Amino acid sequence: MAKSGAFDDLCSRDEAVSSIKNYLEASEQKFKSKESAVMDMFGSEQDIKVSGFDLRTFNDSEKLKMELESYGFYFSKHPIALMRKTLSSKLATINKLAPSNNEKYIPVLINNKRVVKKGMSMFVFLEVSDETGIIDVSVPLEVFDEKKQLIKENALVMLKGTVVTDDYRKGNYEEVGVKIRATDLMPIDQGKKLVTSKIMLDIPRDKIKELGNGKFKEIKELNDPEGVEVVLNMKDDSLNISAEIKVDTFRVSLEDNTFEKINEIFGEENYTLI
Repeated sequence: MAKSGAFDDLCSRDEAVSSIKNYLEASEQKFKSKESAVMDMFGSEQDIKVSGFDLRTFNDSEKLKMELESYGFYFSKHPIALMRKTLSSKLATINKLAPSNNEKYIPVLINNKRVVKKGMSMFVFLEVSDETGIIDVSVPLEVFDEKKQLIKENALVMLKGTVVTDDYRKGNYEEVGVKIRATDLMPIDQGKKLVTSKIMLDIPRDKIKELGNGKFKEIKELNDPEGVEVVLNMKDDSLNISAEIKVDTFRVSLEDNTFEKINEIFGEENYTLI
């Protein structure tokens, strides 16, 4: 229950998860006492002695995983919303999709899978979602056979396919929507690297000297030869001017801890993936 967020109104989830074991141990010791009945009747809150505990801080991603373990679904936030800032800005959200012959990459959560058999034929359909909506996906049998290990409820995947008009409603043109015909699926981390070519870091002019003097070591540690290229967006809001500078000898990875470090160095979410 602590992991699920059931006590979030009473205390932070970090505190609830970190301390629950100590409270359970203290409670067990109390009720093992031969005098537990007397203590229950006349005791006070001071009867339960809880030793100090190490407060562990959980990030939003870890909290969502705990909710999934507890409830079987994500509760407080859609997981795609949480990672949206770490995805290429070129990727469209579900509510922005429109019919097109061009293949698109769409990061999604798989809600459920439906397999329909008609005679000797089999059809696979998925219901997927992001933070903006839900959409149906038809999956060719050859794609399903190749990627079935990825097609699981609550799995996060990068979906590749074309967006087409959903003709399921058979002539009810007032409610015509769209659906996706999948041509490929891949782990979302693999998809991130495939669709992202560079990262733009926003650096205010008045922060340049500060970064150079106090953060050079931390910035240097971000360098990853296998990562994406870096563009610095040097800007001065007071003068309404900016300049983009490509850094040829510096690249960064797209790992989750990279974005945490970038937030610490450059400020919260002062970056854009392209």
